[in-house]
Amino acid sequence: MMKKSEQIILFDSYLSGEMPEDEKPIFEERLTQDAMLHAEFDEYRMLSEEISEAAEYDEFQQKLGEVHRELYPGRQLIFLRPKFLWITGAAASIVLIFLFMNPFDTVRKGKAMQEDHEYHELASEEESTNMVKVDTGSEDGGKLTGINPEKITERELCDSLMAQVPKRPYGTSFMISNNGYFLTSKHLVKNKNIVVLQHRETKKTFEAEVVYRDSLLDFAILKCHDAVAGQFDAVPFKFYRHELNLGDVVFTLGYPKSDIVYTKGDVSSETGFKSDSNYIEISMPANPGFSGAPLLTADGYLAGIITANNSNKQSVTYVLKHDYILEKIEALSKNDSLNIDLHRNYLRKHSQTSGTIKELRPYIFELH
Repeated sequence: MMKKSEQIILFDSYLSGEMPEDEKPIFEERLTQDAMLHAEFDEYRMLSEEISEAAEYDEFQQKLGEVHRELYPGRQLIFLRPKFLWITGAAASIVLIFLFMNPFDTVRKGKAMQEDHEYHELASEEESTNMVKVDTGSEDGGKLTGINPEKITERELCDSLMAQVPKRPYGTSFMISNNGYFLTSKHLVKNKNIVVLQHRETKKTFEAEVVYRDSLLDFAILKCHDAVAGQFDAVPFKFYRHELNLGDVVFTLGYPKSDIVYTKGDVSSETGFKSDSNYIEISMPANPGFSGAPLLTADGYLAGIITANNSNKQSVTYVLKHDYILEKIEALSKNDSLNIDLHRNYLRKHSQTSGTIKELRPYIFELH
């Protein structure tokens, strides 16, 4: 579920012709599938045309500047272009009111603000500021700097590596290919090019580069160094190739704390927040830190990525569907943008869920 600010950037990119050619058909297809998004796009297009063409634009700009200076003295107001207004700092909300809502329709405005507040991304509240530097170009494949492995034992080395990473994860990421690719939520890495992934049980801590952020939906792809990838066997789950149905049992493994947590639920709606058809709603509690965690079927197939919950409804969690992610991965691999090899992935059926969890958990990581 995109925020209003992200919608503005997306709409403006399309209308200005700056959107990459391969993303235009995807965006247009989503407009046909999502009636709410289509309506907001049409409203943005009409209002932006009126703003850019109206003779009163200069007066609007001046008045907005006066309001901004009164509310936020000392903060700069920036106009990037006539059809696309953006403000640094908290005054962005003023522009959103003009672009997306009738300022005289207080009932509609209040309802929209309440709905946006209900959608709560599941990153941990306190992002790690104590970022770790990892040398992914070294022959040992991603050991943290500042340690001489020749002078300490292997156990002491592992303990030293882990000690440099903050104990509380920011979110979750999971491996999808043994040649070093991982998935996570885009909102976890929107301001990052490098993240640190850690698995305390297997004593693995290394850097991963953000190699792809989806411009439409909330997921990103990470890549670790080849030397790190070589430490992994084939990934023990495959993408689900069917649609999830109401009542299907699902579960996730993620990091709302430093220990991995298992949570089970079932599909309660075939669409997500505001009936977004690219997401589903599941009846399952999900705490901050679960962003980026995999949603898995009862048999262990990958069926999506946990992104958010509803702050006003108990045990309502939103999940980005697997089919869009798989389609994008296959397209990226086909045009040689990324070489994500899913062929070695396998799925082994277990008589009990505990057996599936035991096999999957070494491939699910804390994200810092």
